[in-house]
Amino acid sequence: MKTKYLLIVLFLMFSKALIADFSGLNYRQRIDSEAIIDWGSLAYFGEFFTYVDIEETQNFIQESLFKSEEFVSKIRSKVLKDLLSININYEITVKDLMESNEYFLNEFTKRFYSNDIIVFSGQIGDKIKMISNIFFTGNNNIIDLILKSRYFFEDLKIKSITSDYTAYPHNGIIIEARHQEITPSLFPNIYSYDEKGNMVLIYSINHSNKQEIVKNGYVHFRTDLKEDQIEKDMFYYCAAIKTQGTKSTDVVISREDYIKFFSSPISLKKLSEGNFYIIIDPKKVKK
Repeated sequence: MKTKYLLIVLFLMFSKALIADFSGLNYRQRIDSEAIIDWGSLAYFGEFFTYVDIEETQNFIQESLFKSEEFVSKIRSKVLKDLLSININYEITVKDLMESNEYFLNEFTKRFYSNDIIVFSGQIGDKIKMISNIFFTGNNNIIDLILKSRYFFEDLKIKSITSDYTAYPHNGIIIEARHQEITPSLFPNIYSYDEKGNMVLIYSINHSNKQEIVKNGYVHFRTDLKEDQIEKDMFYYCAAIKTQGTKSTDVVISREDYIKFFSSPISLKKLSEGNFYIIIDPKKVKK
């Protein structure tokens, strides 16, 4: 019986089916040795371990689960601290929104204390493993709750611009920013220049298709992207001239790139649905 139990626990602890394996080039912001924010897949992943001192006379499973529950409260405090530090945009974090928006405070708290936020993963001997896999996309997850809070209350129509350029439809935009210092956020703005050389806001969360953003996310941060993949997926690729905003969360593109991409209604529709990528250098990420 003990052998059978041990085999089951080993499977639970090391099965790839339980913990999403996001291989590839997503930017993963390491919080510490236990947790990361994956800005490519828009998720928080944490693995936490503790040890139990169990004597032969004690109930192995019962004592372990009791210890797990005790451990959960410590993990929950740590996970909450990590989530509160996430930048929503250039001016506020998740913590700031909780302090200023009662709806978000109530709904986020309710969601955070649900049973699936921290779960028992398995045990080998006296070592207990807990995991916290929190996706930011999906109904009643962080992005959805932020949008429902109506902090971003404007719904602006994203419009194509008129130009002599023959518009070519793209499936989204990839902005190269590895040469810039930048801070990842959930909703970075895109700026460019008008015909007089004035900087103008050309895309923000207010221009997006909110239903699609809840499902797909607004932006994804990567550390690299192959050229043949860009061509295959028909994305528009351009460079960030500089970053913008008090925390360097936003990007600025040239007027030429602005005209080329924003001349196509199809390209803008794809952008509004979450097909927005920023390529960054982890060494230049601002803390």
